[in-house]
Amino acid sequence: MDNERLDLQLWVENLFDKAYFINLLGYTKSTGIIQGYPGNPRTYGGTVRVRF
Repeated sequence: MDNERLDLQLWVENLFDKAYFINLLGYTKSTGIIQGYPGNPRTYGGTVRVRF
């Protein structure tokens, strides 16, 4: 008999809340513009699954 009815998961993204960029695009030939997309801030949560 399998008694694993409860599954609990805790998760964290960007644990140390570090500022970073996902993509950096450089248009340096003519304009000198650098465009970037910031990464996600610190995020945390939990997931609970119950099997009947």
